[in-house]
Amino acid sequence: MQRNTRKHNNLQENITLIRNPTRQNKETKPIMTSILASAFQRKSLHLMREQAHMSDSPHHQHTQSSHSTTNDETSEEAPHRHMSIYDLLSFGIGCTIGSGVFVLAGLTANSYAGPGASISYLFAGLVAAANGLPYAELSAVMPLDGSTYEYAYVSLGEIFAVMASLCQTLEYGGSAAAVARSWGEKFVDWLKGDEFSENDDLLVESALPQWAESLLEPGYGINPMAAIIASICTYLLLWGVKESKFATNLISTIKISLIAFMIIGGFVLSSGVVPDDENNPRPASFSHWKPFVPEEYGLSGILRGSSILFFAFIGFDQVCNLSGETKNPVTDVPRAVILTLLVDAVLYMLAALALTAMVPYDEISLVSGFPRAFGVNGWLWAEKMTALGEITTLPLVVLTAIQSQSRLLFAMSKDKLVPSAFGKMTYETSNDGTEKMGNLTDNLRICGVVVVLIATFIPFEYLDDLISAGVLFLFSLTDVCLLTIRYKSPSHSFLGDDAMTGDEIS
Repeated sequence: MQRNTRKHNNLQENITLIRNPTRQNKETKPIMTSILASAFQRKSLHLMREQAHMSDSPHHQHTQSSHSTTNDETSEEAPHRHMSIYDLLSFGIGCTIGSGVFVLAGLTANSYAGPGASISYLFAGLVAAANGLPYAELSAVMPLDGSTYEYAYVSLGEIFAVMASLCQTLEYGGSAAAVARSWGEKFVDWLKGDEFSENDDLLVESALPQWAESLLEPGYGINPMAAIIASICTYLLLWGVKESKFATNLISTIKISLIAFMIIGGFVLSSGVVPDDENNPRPASFSHWKPFVPEEYGLSGILRGSSILFFAFIGFDQVCNLSGETKNPVTDVPRAVILTLLVDAVLYMLAALALTAMVPYDEISLVSGFPRAFGVNGWLWAEKMTALGEITTLPLVVLTAIQSQSRLLFAMSKDKLVPSAFGKMTYETSNDGTEKMGNLTDNLRICGVVVVLIATFIPFEYLDDLISAGVLFLFSLTDVCLLTIRYKSPSHSFLGDDAMTGDEIS
C-alpha cells in the first residue's frame, strides 16, 4: 500500500513539473548558483595568514599537544624554515640552466641567428623578466607554498587555482620526466662513446658490448636510464631536507663553474693567447663574429631564435614554491627570482658569444655544441670535461622539479583539494639533537613513482607540446592575478591594511 502511494506521489510530481516547468528551474537555480559560487570562492585572508605562519616556529610541530592552529581547514604540519637567499638562488639556477647552454646555444647559432644568438638570448630574457617580475611581486605579497596556485586561489578563486595546479604539474612533473629521458639518452650515448665527426654525419663504433646496449636501449620507447636517474633524485629527496639542499647547492656551484670555464676557455682560444699548432691551426677567432647578424637570418631569425630560447629561462617560478621553507620569504624569494633571471641571462649571452667565436656559426654541432667546439680546437680534455659536466649536472633539473611538484601538492593538501597524505610530515632529528626537520615523505614517494613511470615509458615528443602550452597559460594566469590585485586595490595591498609585512613573517 505504501509503495503504491509513493508511486502515485512521484507520478503527480512529474505531471506537475511537466505542466509547470518553471518550478524545476527555480529549484535548480539555487544549486547551480551554489556550485558557481563555490568554484569562484577565494581563499580567506585569515586562512592565508595562518598557512603562511605555519612554519614560523618549528617547536609547535613535533608533538600533537602543542599544535596551535585555530582553523580546522589548516594543516597542523609544515616544513621548517631553513632556506637562505643563497639556497634559493642555487635552487633557481638548478631549475633553469641546463639544455639552454649545452644544446640550445648551438642550435640557435647554427640555424637561426649566428653570432646574433646572444641578442636572441637578450630578447628571451626580457620576455622572461616580464613574467618573472609579477612572480617576484606576488611572492612578496603572498609568501605561501604553491606559487601560482596560491596566487590564483587568493585573487581569482578556486577554479582558477585548480587550473593553475594542472599547468604547474605539467611544468614540474612533466619537465622532470622529459629531462630524465633526455639525460638517459645522453648518458647511453656517452657510454657508447658516440663522437660526432666534424661534419656531424659519422659515428665511431659503439664501445658497449651488444648485450649491454640491448639492455640500455630495449626499444618500444622504453628508457631504463631515465627510470634510474629519476629514482636516484627521488631517493636523494627522501634521504633528508638538509642532504638534498646540500646536493642542490653543490651541483649548482659545479654547473656555474663549468659554464664559466666554457666561456673563459672560448674567449681565451679566440683571443690567440694560446699558440696554434703548426700542423693543425685552431679555427677559434673573434673574426667569426663578422657579420654579427648573418644576412640569411636577419632580425626575423633573431626573433625566431628568441622564441625557442624563452624556454631556457623556464624554472624561475619554481623558487616561489619554497616560500614556506624560506627564512625571510617576503624579501628573499623576490630577490631570488630576479637574481635567477639575471644570472641566467648573463651566462647565456656570454656562452653564445664564446661558442660562436670558437667555431664558425654554420659549423657548430647541433647536438654537442661546446664539446665539439673544444674538440676541433685541439682541447680534447676540455671536450671530454664539458661532455661529462653536462651529464653530471643535468639531473639537478629533475631533482628540483620533483621537489617543486611535492611542494605544490603539499599546498593543495592544506586546502583539502588532494588527499591529506600529501601534507603528512616525517620528522628527523639533526646530529646535535637540537633541531627537527620535517620531510614530505609520502608526498615525495608518490611524485617520484609517477615521474619514474612517465620518464620510462612516454617519449619526449608527447610531453614537449603539453609542457609548453601549460607553461604559457600558467604565466598568463599569474599576470592576471597581479592585474586583479592592482585593480581591486590600487593604492593599498589587496590583502588589506592588516596584511602580512616582511617583519611579521620573518
